[in-house]
Amino acid sequence: MIAGNISAFVLHRKPYRETGHWVSLFTYEFGRVAAIYRPSRKKSGPLLSPFQAFVIELHGEGELKTLRQLDDVQSPILLSGTAQYAGFYLNELLYRLLPLYEPHEHLFQAYADLLSRLQVPGALEARLREFEGLLLSELGLGLELWPEGAETHTFASYAFDVQEGRVIFFGEHPQPSRAPGVIEGLDPALLKAAARHDWSVAGALAVAKVLHRARIDYVLEGKPLKSRNLLKQYLELGRVEKKSTPGR
Repeated sequence: MIAGNISAFVLHRKPYRETGHWVSLFTYEFGRVAAIYRPSRKKSGPLLSPFQAFVIELHGEGELKTLRQLDDVQSPILLSGTAQYAGFYLNELLYRLLPLYEPHEHLFQAYADLLSRLQVPGALEARLREFEGLLLSELGLGLELWPEGAETHTFASYAFDVQEGRVIFFGEHPQPSRAPGVIEGLDPALLKAAARHDWSVAGALAVAKVLHRARIDYVLEGKPLKSRNLLKQYLELGRVEKKSTPGR
């Protein structure tokens, strides 16, 4: 296989032997790709920077390809503060959840658009929730917060089945959970708003965050996301520094 003119972003990289890199790439044409990259010693090339669009060429018949060409097509998207950690979170989600060599053109475009939007302050949480929902849906991992036809029924209790990724109902009298991974006592108005990405409804974003996180953690079999912990530490450090600043 020799394939060129491939649009790609770097999701993750690590050293490979003395001068090479093992790279996980998110490509438009092939989805997630694993490759070995050995920079040329004769001429300097672009760095394997995150949040930067590349055009690449891949060689090889096996699962692990060889990256022979790497051209940057634009300047890196510069993220800082919480936006940078959010970008790392997106990359880790894609790296951990995307299967190899399964194209997701719509998801690729949504990712590229979101990286650009992260440069503009505001609405960070909403943008992350919307991308999480798209990612889970694209991969067939389910995230149904408001089932079709729910408006025509009145239920006494609304809950979220973490294992199936969908809202479930109980009848006139609330019933005990049938599985350990069930989040109960959910407000139907907030569920409906979250499903429609209507973040003007107070509380909808918080509900989406809880349910998205529960579903993602289940799919990852409880293995922690490093970027999520780093973002938490960054935010906590910021709060501590703000409190300790004289005059505050």
